[in-house]
Amino acid sequence: MSGFVSPGGILAVAIGGAGNIFVGNASGYVLRSTNNGVNWTGSEVVFGAGIKFLRQVGLKWFAATSNGIYRSTNFGVSWELSGLEGNNVNFIAIKSSTDTLTLFASTNDSGVFFSTDNGTTWFSSNSGLPTTNITGLRSTGTYLYAGTGGEGLWRIKINDLITNVDEESYSTIPSQFYLSQNFPNPFNPSTKISWQSPVGSRQILKVYDILGNEVATLVDEFKEAGRYEIEFDARNLSDGIYFYRLQADNFVQTKKMILIK
Repeated sequence: MSGFVSPGGILAVAIGGAGNIFVGNASGYVLRSTNNGVNWTGSEVVFGAGIKFLRQVGLKWFAATSNGIYRSTNFGVSWELSGLEGNNVNFIAIKSSTDTLTLFASTNDSGVFFSTDNGTTWFSSNSGLPTTNITGLRSTGTYLYAGTGGEGLWRIKINDLITNVDEESYSTIPSQFYLSQNFPNPFNPSTKISWQSPVGSRQILKVYDILGNEVATLVDEFKEAGRYEIEFDARNLSDGIYFYRLQADNFVQTKKMILIK
């Protein structure tokens, strides 16, 4: 028998076919083997957040962690935040083998989320559930089944779930501030940044280099409560690490992005 010792213990194992094995541990690392476990290499997904579940979706890998969902487009060499930062995510499901753009995620504290664009944007959907402590999900393509912590198994028609949330998402005011991770990340030469605000206010979105120098002002104006997205074109900047910072009312948040040329 061959193997390795992983600090904090192993929380997730996934098989990618052709000798490919992915393992997630409690320290926020994914280890991968391309020869059935003979040799291993590792990469950090998110420091200190346990990797609860791993799933291959087409050419991408997704990691459910105790601090959101992370995605890799290069076979696990590097990872970027896909969404749900701050949520304890324990499972990721796909709608069906013919629809891998529609993903579902369960959390131990915030219920069910879904994405119809392969993990770029996530929406909450907990209508009808008796609890937000969701322990796992399964999809038949028609129905989504949600296991709960002590409240039984529940199901909903997937088309009803998506239709209801689409109508609610675009007709109601957001309930909280949120700054999304830019996508794609790393990027070249442009990337999209989205955010939401529950109140109308002056909103300022700026980009800084690693030394703290301002390199771009993307937004500086009054905006009504709502959801917004803007494209950042960095073709005139050098590659490296940059930070984008949103100020809206009393909310201030900064996130990191990487430009690779």
